[in-house]
Amino acid sequence: MDLRDHYKNCSYCQKIWKTQEDLVHDLSLIVNGYQAGFDDPEEGLFLLTHENGSCGSTIGVKAGDFKHLYDGPEYKECKARGVGCPLYCLDVNNLQPCPNDCSMAWVRVVLQHLVNHEVPITKLTEHK
Repeated sequence: MDLRDHYKNCSYCQKIWKTQEDLVHDLSLIVNGYQAGFDDPEEGLFLLTHENGSCGSTIGVKAGDFKHLYDGPEYKECKARGVGCPLYCLDVNNLQPCPNDCSMAWVRVVLQHLVNHEVPITKLTEHK
């Protein structure tokens, strides 16, 4: 299969996710972190572990690929490390939503969708 014919693949076991929808709904993918992109949150990486049989490979997916799943307010200012910041984005393994009006907050909401494999199919199909 030509690499351009699918959304993502596992470099270890060669599992292929043809679409973003396939990836989001695959219960063998466990979200285990977010590597923040402080200058540009869309460049941050969601870290997913493929727990399928003997595979335990970690796959990085750009947060920006999933921004269309967020429909809340967007904030311009990054408040990471500022007053009231819970520092969630500084802990790669922290998956909690952020209560701040920060440019990074949308990422934390999308993380919850991925963790729960509960992304509305309509959001995925609208994006195609």
